[in-house]
Parts: sequence; structure tokens; C-alpha cells
Amino acid sequence: MVNAKSYIMKFPLSAVLVIVCTYFISCTKEDSPHPIVGTWQIDYVTQAGQALPLDRCAQQTTVAFTTAGIFNEKRFSPKISGCFLNRDQGVWVDNGDNRMTITYDDGHADFQNTTYQITTNALLFTKGITPNTIVVAFKKIE
Repeated sequence: MVNAKSYIMKFPLSAVLVIVCTYFISCTKEDSPHPIVGTWQIDYVTQAGQALPLDRCAQQTTVAFTTAGIFNEKRFSPKISGCFLNRDQGVWVDNGDNRMTITYDDGHADFQNTTYQITTNALLFTKGITPNTIVVAFKKIE
């Protein structure tokens, strides 16, 4: 009978390779995160195909989506001395078929079953029915 310790001592590289291979085989690959995960800054808003003006404060608005299904929104509004920060957070759920539900912690849900489209650096939310469709576009910053 072969002693395992003496075998490992004679062939240490083989033992290391077996251990490393076993580790990688036993580990499962994690799913890649949803493409919405990251931080997005508002780019533009349209209603019925017409661009809505965004003041310099509104242009700083960001929303961060996490892998845990949480979002954090930072909205800026103008004040006499600069921009005022309003923070909101809540949960987001991908309903499939490019539809998403966003519900704020206070219970209101501005974006129920809203359609979305994501490219590498752009996120579009589309809400409403033609002709009053609202599109909110974001660009990825992180």
C-alpha cells in the first residue's frame, strides 16, 4: 500500500495541480450581474417626442442600481444658492421582456412595468402610451 504522505513528498507538483484543479472544478461560476447594475446619470427626457429642458441641477441627477435589487437616486433641484440634493431609494425588479418595476421605499411606484432598453453606455426608460410617451435617458458613469 502506498503511503499518501510519501507520494506527495515524491511528487509535490502533481499534488498541487490536483488540489488546484479540484478547487476550480468545485467552484461554480457566478452569474454575471444584470446590465442595469451600476451608476447612471440623466442624459435627457422627452415627452411625446419633444425634449424637455433640464436645468443644470437636474443634469446632475444619478441613479445607482445594485445587484441586490436596490436603487439609490440622487435628484438635484435648483435653490437660490445652488442645487439642493433629494435622495430616494427603493427596489427594482426585472419582470422579463424588458419590463421593470421600480418601487420607492415610501411605497409609491412611478415606474410600474416600465419598458427599458440598455446598450453599453445608455439606459432608456419608456413610460406611458403614445402619443404621451415619456422617455428618460441615462448614460452610464460607473
